Amino acid sequence: PNFVDRSVIAGAYNDNLRVTGPVVDAKDSTSWGLELAGLAGPFAAGAEYGSLNVNSRSGGDAHLQAYSAQIGWSITGEQFGYSTKQGVWTLPEIENPVTSGGMGHWELVARYGAINSDDTRFGGGSGHGTTFGVNWYLNRFARLILADTIWTTNNNQSTLVGAPTDGYNGHDDGNTVNARAQIVF
Repeated sequence: PNFVDRSVIAGAYNDNLRVTGPVVDAKDSTSWGLELAGLAGPFAAGAEYGSLNVNSRSGGDAHLQAYSAQIGWSITGEQFGYSTKQGVWTLPEIENPVTSGGMGHWELVARYGAINSDDTRFGGGSGHGTTFGVNWYLNRFARLILADTIWTTNNNQSTLVGAPTDGYNGHDDGNTVNARAQIVF
């Protein structure tokens, strides 16, 4: 079977804004990754790196690397939510919810992410995006998110016969604004 991977650059709302991964007649693959996160009072930071190597039956292996880093500051002073037991970000404690007459929990966040699959025989591509955003938790059940991502992609056309040609090939850049209202139940 063919291995085809595509990675979103600027939020999951625009399915066309992706970096195309390698198209390979996969024999086997290996991958690995590292993650690091930390909290200090109203500040939070995290970083991750991942690598994927795909060995092809038809020769010419494919390589994919991705990394990101993010930082955040709680304007209202609460600590970001993080589960050390599970190693994942969680909902923060809301000390003064809007439903009790408070201002809720406000966060300023920034993130940089990049992906690279520069194997020209198999297509692939590269891209990166820088996101700045604000999160407003009204209470434990509702939040509003506004984020602006400045992004660049460069997708290479595969030279393989039968390779998918969907998506945008070549250099592209732009700006994407995402707004979301989220209710947890």
